[in-house]
Amino acid sequence: DDLPQPEAYTPQAETEAERITIEDPLARVPALLISSIIPPRNHPDSPALALLASILAGGDSSRLAVALEDTGLATQASASASSNRGPGQFNVILVPNPGVDTTDVEAVFISELERIQAEGVEQAELEKAINQIRTGQVLGLQDVMGLAESVQAAHFYYGDASRVFDLVDQYTTIT
Repeated sequence: DDLPQPEAYTPQAETEAERITIEDPLARVPALLISSIIPPRNHPDSPALALLASILAGGDSSRLAVALEDTGLATQASASASSNRGPGQFNVILVPNPGVDTTDVEAVFISELERIQAEGVEQAELEKAINQIRTGQVLGLQDVMGLAESVQAAHFYYGDASRVFDLVDQYTTIT
């Protein structure tokens, strides 16, 4: 319609990771933020990335919660896929327990990613992630403000306000 369109998304060639260390004298514990550029929200890979974030860190039985929090390696492990009209970010935040180095929690995170790449995910794990996303979308439609924001977002990101009612379907086709 009359919305300005962003430039077409073109994936960038993989480059060497950049590490930035920030020393904060007020921080009581270290933290690790891992961030990657991801495609826009209307890209076919966007739903899979949202599911990956949920599988990695969605709840007490998620992969990172079990591998890091339940073992005492970390106090926090979160992941999110923040998509936009243009490229977005996939973020992972890991906060190790005192005495645990950030490289240790990073190694566990990388191991979990490699395991997903090699073995995939179990159907029950995928269904749990889909249900988490579905629940969030349904809860977002329960009041007038949530419905208005959801309709506006569907129009803004997909050019069709009615997509608000079928967006959850895009997750159920991922295997």
